[in-house]
Amino acid sequence: MKTCKHCGAENPEELSTCSFCGSALEEEEKAGTGLLGSMGGKRYTEAEKPAEAEKPAAVPAEERESAAPAGGLLGSMGKRRYESGDGKPEEKPEEKPGEKPAALRDSGIAGSMGKRRYGTRPKDAPPAPPVEAGLAGSMGKQRYGARPKDSPPEEKPRPVKKKSADKGRIIAVSLTVLALAASVLLVFWDAIFGSAKLYGAGIGGYINYYRPVEEEEIVEEDGVRYVGDQMVIVSGFGISYDEMEDYFLEQDMEIIGYVELIDAYQVQLSQSYTLAQLHDMCRELEKDRHVDSATVNAVWESDSFAVPSDPWDGSANWNRAEPYSANWGVVAIHAPESWERWEPAEVRVGVLDSMFDENHRDLNFSMTKGNEIYSRTPDNDSKAHGTHVSGTIGAVHDNGLVAAGVAENCRLYGYSASRYQTTMDEVSAMAELAAQDVRVINYSMGLIDEYRDAAIERNGVERDIYYHYAAAFSQTAMKHLLRKGYDFVLVCAAGNDPVEAVWASEYAYITDPEIRDRIIVVGAAQVDGDGRYSLAYFSARGSRMDVVAPGVDIYSTMPGGGGGYMSGTSMATPHVTGVTASVWAMAPELSGAEVKRIVVRTANIPVSGSSVGMINMEAAMEAAEAAAR
Repeated sequence: MKTCKHCGAENPEELSTCSFCGSALEEEEKAGTGLLGSMGGKRYTEAEKPAEAEKPAAVPAEERESAAPAGGLLGSMGKRRYESGDGKPEEKPEEKPGEKPAALRDSGIAGSMGKRRYGTRPKDAPPAPPVEAGLAGSMGKQRYGARPKDSPPEEKPRPVKKKSADKGRIIAVSLTVLALAASVLLVFWDAIFGSAKLYGAGIGGYINYYRPVEEEEIVEEDGVRYVGDQMVIVSGFGISYDEMEDYFLEQDMEIIGYVELIDAYQVQLSQSYTLAQLHDMCRELEKDRHVDSATVNAVWESDSFAVPSDPWDGSANWNRAEPYSANWGVVAIHAPESWERWEPAEVRVGVLDSMFDENHRDLNFSMTKGNEIYSRTPDNDSKAHGTHVSGTIGAVHDNGLVAAGVAENCRLYGYSASRYQTTMDEVSAMAELAAQDVRVINYSMGLIDEYRDAAIERNGVERDIYYHYAAAFSQTAMKHLLRKGYDFVLVCAAGNDPVEAVWASEYAYITDPEIRDRIIVVGAAQVDGDGRYSLAYFSARGSRMDVVAPGVDIYSTMPGGGGGYMSGTSMATPHVTGVTASVWAMAPELSGAEVKRIVVRTANIPVSGSSVGMINMEAAMEAAEAAAR
């Protein structure tokens, strides 16, 4: 028989692998090859062996004496160790119920049998025949299996079934994740599910909640609206929530909103302050290492940009040389040529806007957030704006419905602005979209006219709050996104007023190169006939405008399942968003900055009255294809 070294099972001689555990079997040493081990006080090597190979033999007295010249025994019997000088144990080991007789323990066999260890036998002790001893064990590589005649037959060892390491690891990880989730839920339960109206809890596997502003909380000062007893703060990169919580307690501030992905905190102050006071407090906080950026929680109404028009009667003309019908926008930017030549992978596009008809059959929304107000509001303009913008980006192709969006195979992620949009709303929305692997975001909104005019005319606190510090806060939040591995391109409207585009929003005002290189500011073009285009009379202009796109009489999806016309830089922006998303889908390994460069560099369609050209989807896709090689 061959004994398996791994599981101890005995196998027939002709087998080379163990029939129980599958391990390779080694050739057993034949009788006479020598046992490696010890019996009594003598060690045996390969060149030596006991007198009998089949059973333990008594060790000659002279060898025992030479092994212990002082006459003492060096070894163990039972669980005791003995070193007497007369060759006898110092004391007899204590007998325990169920143990083998002491005579067997003194049998002179050095090693182990059964579950007991045996030491050198005293000289005057008679040898115990192994057949009566009932000893089962091993010495060297030899196994002894003597047992009393009336004992039951020895069972073969059963192979050990190994536990799956992967299964065990999965269970351990799962338990850890559940424990962490429970801990987070306990910490934030009151904040997320308490009496406060909080949005965005835990979307995408991270903490994201904030307190929307109520009308009675808004303070108005010289035409500027803000929350007098709140601030919005981005912490220093790498500073933990617990450390920031302690810091805010020292400052007599309470956390009422937290966007983990960009380390942004909405904090409640103990009292209300003027705009100038908040301005000074923010600047003072930014001197501390805990604060990367601080600003007021500014407020603006988000429904003032919708300009709905008449419904479309279904006409279309695909003649690029003379685009004039309701589909002139996609024709002018050479979208049909792109649809013919390329079929890009699925693209995900985020839309920060008013509200969406998410049940529109021509729109494919994977997610909408904050859109529950859609069914409760009579404000059709707000419903139309977000729905119309979404259709220009990604209305489903070839379904016989309203229109075809610029980006094929597009999944939309809509984030509805509440009536009173705040700084905290926007950073929370961007974080949630980033967590859904949305890399291109459409922002067809901006400041209302009163705020923009106040900032242009004044060179004081109002301008600082709405532009310099709001822009600094937004770019800091975006930097935190980039550091955590979330790249993006933000496409925003240049504004419907013929002034410098830098005043369109805090995003257009951003100057940091790393973030500015990921923001595309879009002006509006109109069709003049004979294949010519010009800058729309209402469009912003100037050096901050990156590209222009069709923005007058644009047909797209409207609430209720139909379609209609709208005009504005809000309508031009989604054309650029659709192109940008398609370019990134063609070359997903590019950075956001590289994608923007392709879109801007290939905007080569002339537009009179504009210092920049109109986007060219076909040229942009060609450049993306070349970059992907």
